[in-house]
Amino acid sequence: MEYLDTSYVMRTGFVRVRETPVEQALRDSLPAAVRWLEGRDDVPVPPGTLGGGTAALRLAEQVESGLAEGVRGMLVYFAVRVGVRRLADAAAWLERLGLPEPAAVAWEQARVLGALQHPLATGDDEAAAAGLRRLAPGYDRLRAALLAAGQRS
Repeated sequence: MEYLDTSYVMRTGFVRVRETPVEQALRDSLPAAVRWLEGRDDVPVPPGTLGGGTAALRLAEQVESGLAEGVRGMLVYFAVRVGVRRLADAAAWLERLGLPEPAAVAWEQARVLGALQHPLATGDDEAAAAGLRRLAPGYDRLRAALLAAGQRS
């Protein structure tokens, strides 16, 4: 992966425009989450960027082909941990918003992703690739559960 041509923006000087309760801000963000899970977010990403289930399946292929130790380390010590935390946080907030179906899917995704830690750390690439293949369809299930919840509200 090449990061030399990537620019990063630091944002400062925020100004409060209005008071918005956390629950309302999160509820308002759900349509963007659905678009992100569909791969249609408004934020431009570099060409070739993958997300969701497609990314998990591609990573499974890479694991089977052999990971560079730097990539394995990034997965073991950063990406899996951050991903599990984000999914668990999403699940907890979805529960708090009264959306049990999407919350259940997010909890399951967190468990499946968390289960990748051991095989990745120990070099059990067959189990890691299988886990990534189990993870992949969960992103479509999460999108569908969010859509269904949005139609009921």
